[in-house]
Amino acid sequence: MVGQNCFILEGNTVQPFVTIGNNVTLWSGNHIGHHSVIRDHSFVASHVVVSGGVEIGEQCFIGVNATLRDHIKVGDRCVVGAGAILLGDAEPEGVYIGATPERSKVPSTRLRGI
Repeated sequence: MVGQNCFILEGNTVQPFVTIGNNVTLWSGNHIGHHSVIRDHSFVASHVVVSGGVEIGEQCFIGVNATLRDHIKVGDRCVVGAGAILLGDAEPEGVYIGATPERSKVPSTRLRGI
């Protein structure tokens, strides 16, 4: 079920029994798993994986390439940053940021077999 005034771009996979609230944006290439709920006024950036049975609260922002584990709840007004992996419930108004990688001491010209 999709609410009113939603903006859903190309390449989204929305599995069975998903509920999408009003005024929700799903940018390109997301996976929204079965039995998940995205509440009103939320924004899901590109290539996000929302596993099955996830509940995303109202007014949330989920950043590009974020991954949300199955059967968790994201509280209202949360921000999940780009590339973050959320493995448990997110408290309302929380900000969840993925780790920023550090530069390796080995230069790219010395890497083999990646």
